[in-house]
Amino acid sequence: MKMTLNSATFSRSAAEALFYFLEETNPDWEFDEVGLRLQFAEYGDACQAALDRGWAPEEGEDEEAAMKLLERDCIVIKFINGGVIIGGF
Repeated sequence: MKMTLNSATFSRSAAEALFYFLEETNPDWEFDEVGLRLQFAEYGDACQAALDRGWAPEEGEDEEAAMKLLERDCIVIKFINGGVIIGGF
C-alpha cells in the first residue's frame, strides 16, 4: 500500500517506521492521514515523549526509564537516530 504523509507531521524515517509497524500488525489497514496524525506523534527521543505526557524524572532516571513509562501506557515505535513514535495515548 502506498502511504504519503505530510512532511510537517512525520519525518521520513518516522513515516517509514509507522508504515512498517501498521503493515506488520494489521496487513489490511486502510490509510487515513488525519487518523494517523490524531493517533500517533513523533518525538526526538523517549524522554521528550515522556515529558510531554507529564513525566517528572527523578534524579538518575534516563531514556530507559522514560521508555518503560511509555511502553506501559502507549504503543511505542522506535526508529533511526533514537526517535520514537507513540500512539494510543
